[in-house]
Amino acid sequence: MNIKPFQQYLTETIKQSPRTVSEHLLNLNRFTNWATAQGHTDTEHLHYTDILNYIHHLKTKPRQKPPFGGQGGLQLPTIQQRLNSLKKYYEYLKHIGIIEKNPCRKIQLKGKQHTVTQNVFTMNELEQLYADYTQANPEQHNNPLSPYIKQRNNVITGLLLLQGAISSEIQKLNVEDVKLDDGIIHLPKCRRGRSRELKLKAKQIIHLYQYITEARPKLIKQYETPTTMHPTNHIELLPPHRTSHIELPTHPRRYEKHLF
Repeated sequence: MNIKPFQQYLTETIKQSPRTVSEHLLNLNRFTNWATAQGHTDTEHLHYTDILNYIHHLKTKPRQKPPFGGQGGLQLPTIQQRLNSLKKYYEYLKHIGIIEKNPCRKIQLKGKQHTVTQNVFTMNELEQLYADYTQANPEQHNNPLSPYIKQRNNVITGLLLLQGAISSEIQKLNVEDVKLDDGIIHLPKCRRGRSRELKLKAKQIIHLYQYITEARPKLIKQYETPTTMHPTNHIELLPPHRTSHIELPTHPRRYEKHLF
């Protein structure tokens, strides 16, 4: 089998990364070795049932050779990766006119791989993280807005840690979504979930009040003032060696109703 044309198809036609191309070629080589062992000399014209037999082989083959190995087969994500490589290969053969139909195009693996999250933070630990973050002094960087930016970051960090908010929910928050008298916040609907109303911790209510009444007006005013010094539009959530951002649009009109 000449894999050079297939490699070129992956790289140039469907724009796969070098690493992905290498994985597809390795998986194709594994499939070819299995097919040859089964007596199939022409892998280009295998049928739907042949692909199913290969998947069955992957599900039942020992993971290692004796004495360490045993029955059980490969994990579902691994089998899915190898099936995806075959789909790419037969789609290539269809693309160049060798076959008319992709024999594995409609094959879908059943079952779901469940991931169990371990070592989850307790609420007490999350509250301690929040307290440690809010009590830390803001970095100055010769920026007079640093205290106000710190107030804003305190509010956002609290929503991330204590309400489990995600970035898209935070970006859509309006001032009217915060109900300080009731001690709740309305998180708007986003692509990953429905809207929801959640209770705020007492410390969060204080920080939200400080932000809305003190910091937010200062940041709005800074946007309206012609200057090269504007508030940073991202929030540092982790130490420098593990930096993570939430990007916030910096257009002044956003402040007409948005919280951040």
